[in-house]
Amino acid sequence: MFDYFFQNLRFCEKCPVFPQNLKRFFAGVQNDKNTFLVPYCLSNLVSSEKAAFTLAEVLITLGIIGVVAAMTIPNLISSYKAKLYGTRLKEFYSIMSQAVMLSEIQNGPKNTWKKHSLDENYDQDGNLDYEASYSYNYDFFNTYIAPFIKYTNESIKDNSTFYLINGTKVYMWNGSCVDMNVDVNGDAPPNQGGYDSFNFQLCLNAKYNITPGASCDNYTREECLEKCKENTNYCSSLLKLDNWQFKEDYPYKL
Repeated sequence: MFDYFFQNLRFCEKCPVFPQNLKRFFAGVQNDKNTFLVPYCLSNLVSSEKAAFTLAEVLITLGIIGVVAAMTIPNLISSYKAKLYGTRLKEFYSIMSQAVMLSEIQNGPKNTWKKHSLDENYDQDGNLDYEASYSYNYDFFNTYIAPFIKYTNESIKDNSTFYLINGTKVYMWNGSCVDMNVDVNGDAPPNQGGYDSFNFQLCLNAKYNITPGASCDNYTREECLEKCKENTNYCSSLLKLDNWQFKEDYPYKL
């Protein structure tokens, strides 16, 4: 045993205080059965007492962590959603505005584009003809929009829906304008106006290429905020006024 320890003296050279004599160099460490001689510097690392937390201390610590998490995590999630949704709305608005601008170069001014009227969505009995409406949207999308945007999961022919590459879902409707419902988190819930779903329009005779579902051009921000509370169609206008940011007074908590 001594030969073994002498062969490993180099480990003790790293100790803060190198042992000066053999008595200090070796120390006895007692376990249940035998007493062993080990280098002094290693014996300093051996303790017969084991530190531990009591069950009460562990439970109290876990309780504190739980309370802090319950207070902070919802705010962190809400803040993350606000930034993500604002970014996607801004991207949609930019992508569609540029698409209309590029389409006008190829297809002429948008006020000359062919679009079916709102009345053509209905049959002779006044019932909504979904198949006809989807067909109108499909023709308009393929002619004036699709060549100028990047999109995935195109199902415009079946239900007038397409997805941007960032996951934003866009549902088109042949209204008085080309109405678009923009769901910034795709098919994920809650799919509610003002929360993750916002309305826009492509009006062929309008000054701007893409406009919010309901305009706040003639309202102050405070008035637009009240309009958003009353009717979520105004929320896209409010967000546009706020540069696509969900401010603290935004009425619908994400």
